[in-house]
Amino acid sequence: MATGFSSSNTSVCTKRALIIGNNKYRKNSPLRYCINDAEDLANKLRRIGFEIIIDTNLTYEEMDRVVETFKEEINPDDLVLFFYAGHGCQWNHLNFLIPIDDDRITTDTDLEDRAINVQDTFEKIMSRHPSAAIFLLDCCRNSFVGEASNSNGLSSMQAVAGSFISFACDANKVAADESRNGRNSLFTSHLLRHIDQPYLTIDDIMCEVCDGVMKETNDDQCPFRVSSFQGKVFLNQQFTVGQSILFIHVNINAKWKQHGITIAGGNGYGNQLSQLYFPWSIYVDDDHQTIYTADWKNDRIVEWEWGAQSGEVVAGGNELENRSDPLYYPSDVIVDKKNDSLIICDYGNRRVVRWPRQNATNGETIISNIDCSRLTMDNNGDLYVSDCVKNEVRRWKQGETEGTIVAGGNGEGNHLNQLYRPTYIFVDEDHSVYVSDCYNHRVMKWMKGAKEGIVVAGGKGQGSSLTQLSRPTGVIVDHLGNVYVADKNNHRILRWYEGCCEGSIVVGGNGEGEQPNQFRGPSGLSFDVEGNLYVVDQGNKRIQKFDIDSKFNLYEYRGELASHISNYDMSMQCREKPLLFKEQNQLTNNPNIGEANNTMGQSILFIHVNINTKWKQHGITVAGGNGYGNQLSQLSFPWSIYVDDDDQTIYTADWKNDRIVEWECGAQSGEVVAGGNGYGNRSDQFNYPSDVIVDKKNDSLIICDYGNRRVVRWSRQNGTNGETVISNIDCSRLTMDKNGDLYVSDCVKNEVRRWKQGETEGTIVAGGNGEGNRLNQLCRPAYIFVDEDHSVYVSDCLNRRVMKWMKGAEEGIVVAGGNGQGSSLTQLSCPTGVIVDHLGNVYVADKNNHRILRWCKGSKKGSIVAGGNGEGEQPNQFRGPSGLSFDVEGNLYVVDQGNKRIQKFDIDSKFNLYEDRSEVASHISDDDMSMQCREKPLLFKEQNQLTNNPHIGEANNSMVRSDANSAYELVHFLCLYSVLVEQSLTYKRQYNNRPTIYIIDLELPPIDWDLYIVRMEKYNMKSHLADVIRDLNRTIPLYILVSISPSDAIVSHEQLRRYYYLQTSSNEHAYIGLNVNDRIISISSIDQFVSKLYEDLGQYYRNEAETALFDDHDRDPDVAKQLLTKSIQCFEILGLYIEKTF
Repeated sequence: MATGFSSSNTSVCTKRALIIGNNKYRKNSPLRYCINDAEDLANKLRRIGFEIIIDTNLTYEEMDRVVETFKEEINPDDLVLFFYAGHGCQWNHLNFLIPIDDDRITTDTDLEDRAINVQDTFEKIMSRHPSAAIFLLDCCRNSFVGEASNSNGLSSMQAVAGSFISFACDANKVAADESRNGRNSLFTSHLLRHIDQPYLTIDDIMCEVCDGVMKETNDDQCPFRVSSFQGKVFLNQQFTVGQSILFIHVNINAKWKQHGITIAGGNGYGNQLSQLYFPWSIYVDDDHQTIYTADWKNDRIVEWEWGAQSGEVVAGGNELENRSDPLYYPSDVIVDKKNDSLIICDYGNRRVVRWPRQNATNGETIISNIDCSRLTMDNNGDLYVSDCVKNEVRRWKQGETEGTIVAGGNGEGNHLNQLYRPTYIFVDEDHSVYVSDCYNHRVMKWMKGAKEGIVVAGGKGQGSSLTQLSRPTGVIVDHLGNVYVADKNNHRILRWYEGCCEGSIVVGGNGEGEQPNQFRGPSGLSFDVEGNLYVVDQGNKRIQKFDIDSKFNLYEYRGELASHISNYDMSMQCREKPLLFKEQNQLTNNPNIGEANNTMGQSILFIHVNINTKWKQHGITVAGGNGYGNQLSQLSFPWSIYVDDDDQTIYTADWKNDRIVEWECGAQSGEVVAGGNGYGNRSDQFNYPSDVIVDKKNDSLIICDYGNRRVVRWSRQNGTNGETVISNIDCSRLTMDKNGDLYVSDCVKNEVRRWKQGETEGTIVAGGNGEGNRLNQLCRPAYIFVDEDHSVYVSDCLNRRVMKWMKGAEEGIVVAGGNGQGSSLTQLSCPTGVIVDHLGNVYVADKNNHRILRWCKGSKKGSIVAGGNGEGEQPNQFRGPSGLSFDVEGNLYVVDQGNKRIQKFDIDSKFNLYEDRSEVASHISDDDMSMQCREKPLLFKEQNQLTNNPHIGEANNSMVRSDANSAYELVHFLCLYSVLVEQSLTYKRQYNNRPTIYIIDLELPPIDWDLYIVRMEKYNMKSHLADVIRDLNRTIPLYILVSISPSDAIVSHEQLRRYYYLQTSSNEHAYIGLNVNDRIISISSIDQFVSKLYEDLGQYYRNEAETALFDDHDRDPDVAKQLLTKSIQCFEILGLYIEKTF
């Protein structure tokens, strides 16, 4: 029997928080953000291990009750946090928190009986003897009006020992209720930025909060704070774990250098401090720049500082007889930073030991009688231990004596509920447990509470193919869910992308051996915070470090700009199939990924369109269009559409035919897949079905059966009847999010509800406050869309607007329309279908205006995407468009309801910079997409340095260079084309036809230029570029200085001219300069180039009354250099590798 796991302290410390937010006051002004503040803070604290009690809009009795309940739950030595957002006031030097039933407070003396006394609450909590108590009061946002002087904020308070108190503003002051983010109060918005930062004390956090508030208000609001802590109090000591829950900055294309560096051992087997003897595991402590390893046959734990030639024994040792508490074949070690101790898997002694890091000579047994193999900790400090005899993994909360089985526990075997010799384990942020199921040659993922595991790597029997493993050992998981596993008997480390059926070799795989690119039975794995990979090379008695290869890791940036790139590239991971490198510099969809777990009704789309994308204006009929009727080639008032790219079909709700019809791509008629048995309420009938989506996880359709007031699930596999999943609902439209939660709009109750699986009522996520046009109301909501953040977009039909309701919001934001009914570009008339792209741009079917509009994020007006040519049945017209969808190519589908047809509008490749025809083109698409996510265009500040224009400062961003090959050449050309076109268009909008300069520095290795030109002709891109250049510069001067520095190639003028396919004679406004190996030559003369540059810039700056640089009229290139340097913010300087060439 195993005994209990406890901390090094005798009592169990829990982090607890009581959070209250009050908005809806009956007498005083309602507040807007208090509930958002409460919910957002609760989510933050919950993620860092707090047990949360949260309540909102409470009366006095409810507030008093919840405070009392919270007090009773506090145990001695708990860490306690109390947060309140709402009205507050002071009276008679006491502070009071105001409940929503403030109409009962008519005099100051009523506060004693009808409001919560802060000092009394403080004393109640402190009476429970918490180890630390934190009080955060975000009240007095605008004055609470009572009888007398109680509207002057809160009164100053004193903090007793072990407590910390902070107000949103200084004593006797009033706080701002609103911040820049439009969701939270000023104080709480800054609190949310810092509250969960690891290894910051509460004093450090509140210093950051105060600084942020004061800076944003120009020192007008200064939060009050007072502390009586005797030591440091941390809210988030997050990484106490055995390197589970790592958030390493690697991306799906990251690679590591293939030759490892030995950082521990490697000097043969033995017990010297420079030697290891069958090490099993590793823990990387980035804070102290050390690693720990379980040195198995030496019965010790060894610590190695980075760069050291030998280690230090910190627990155990070979001289067993000289130790009062020896280790015997220790197999794993982690660091518990909270308690500053090691936790050791003492395999031979069948126990788990805690060993203090501060000069300890003995360990303390915290779990005994367990055949422990490996262990780890989660972010709550719970311990997970694999038992290789019982074939199970147990979680041990502090104080538990038995532990809870979280994986296996059903005997030895290969079923999904069994394990066979489990070893290494990893726990992610969702508390899913990954287990290397060694003798089953697989890695299993057991989600929290699951009865069975999921195979995430291997499971195809023992072998050496990329679909197989042979005795897997170490396992770690990155923030994207990709699994890294030590394939021990194949002497390699594999990465298995989430959902993939085969792995790819990360390092090793070069046969068994002792070379830097070989292993002999690798076991433990870890990353450091830089993303470098550490491998315990057991048979070679060493630990190897494999540095991340900066050429392939796009997320390894340190500057402010990096967050833009990282955050954008993260969105690439949300695609239905992750993008993988197939060959060098080629990108492709991995064919072995299989179906993504995307059950959505085409919400959360990541389509390859950008802000300049356009569609062909004449649609192609892909369904219906043969008049009104019930034949299979006809539709009768179709309402909605679902595009199934996997099966190349579309589904539509054929409203007046009471059926759901599936049309294959190119088919002349459809197939009835649900209903079609006449009007009625039987399980095989519909009554005006208004929407349909595909639930791929369950291989079924989910249908909005509007007339029967129900939502129906209908199997796609020869289903003849539907199953009612929601009844008694005036359902208009529906969709699903990525979690499989169902969202349904109710056009009578004027609300949208989210239905989690198994719920009977659903939760209101938009509207629900009656019919109306306020920001918390809807009027006849119809189509809905849910994005990756679970924000809900609703076409609020009779309010002639589209609303966005962020998760947890009590009010929506108008993102399109809202200016009354009309036909201007700021107005909508009965909006219907709505979809949102990855940039947050909203596409809406403006039904009564017979057009499709795009509203760019933050814009006050839309632009016409398709239609807008009056009501009609021509290919460029609509008659009451309703449903909308994109396919994966970005083509637009419109349900043209009045014309009883569905139209497809192909994306126009002339304007869509990302629709290229080669596999490598997808690389360009995704890279260029990132430019759309930036707030400002990019300038290259110095050679190989990137910065945002013009104020970002230095960026520590080294651009990646590649070898010369055909893929690289094509990548370069397409990048040049895309960047030049897009940024020229952007420039024309932003800079009002000012002169434009491009410096394009190629830095190409020697290549066959003639062959290069042939390749360009093959992809039909060359003429596009020439046409674009000619077209762009009919109204605005353009200067292109092409700087080419091949290492040993001599490039002729003719070759360069042919390469760019440009002639200055084709456009009098275009001047093309060429710079080869730092020597300027040109198609047009250098004198003409510099002269025209000087002339146009001079004219512009004379208009700006900046004439100092124009005293010398010698047309000296140095003057141009000064102009360019002085005026850098006026120009777009673009290319793959850019330098200031002037």
